[in-house]
Amino acid sequence: MRKHQLTSLGKELRVLRIKKNETIVDMAKKLNISYPMLSGIERGLNNFNMVLLDRLHEMYDLTDDQYVHLAYCMILSRKDI
Repeated sequence: MRKHQLTSLGKELRVLRIKKNETIVDMAKKLNISYPMLSGIERGLNNFNMVLLDRLHEMYDLTDDQYVHLAYCMILSRKDI
């Protein structure tokens, strides 16, 4: 079975939660999604959307520059469904 690598967005999300000393479960609860869903987002198996990005912005008090950077990473990591 092929192991999926972290996407650029996944790397940023992981860094953000580690800096906040949070687990993937903690971040998923804040975003109101399951931790398997968040894990899939980090690995490019599930898509992140603007609603989740806005929630992340609010919950983690991101700067505008951080928000734009994550939006860019989200676009790069987007999986066509």
